[in-house]
Amino acid sequence: MARRILQNITVETRGDGQPAEFVWRGRLYTVAGLIEHWKESGSWWDGEPERDVFRVVDASGRIFELHRLQHALLPLESGPGGSGGWLLWGIED
Repeated sequence: MARRILQNITVETRGDGQPAEFVWRGRLYTVAGLIEHWKESGSWWDGEPERDVFRVVDASGRIFELHRLQHALLPLESGPGGSGGWLLWGIED
């Protein structure tokens, strides 16, 4: 069962744009593997931006769903220069 988190996180990416590690609640998580990656278009009628979704596993076997927004939905989600940021969408238990 997955827990919805919906919190902004800081992510370091590899050269191909996939997450390599991220910080959540002051703790560093290293991505051990990519389970799947897809794009979601968002609700265009609500002005939601496209996002990249990554299901990743860390070294301890926990599965996380990370979303990279192309444009910020809210000011708190903004990255440098007003670009989108990263959200920890959920964790599978």
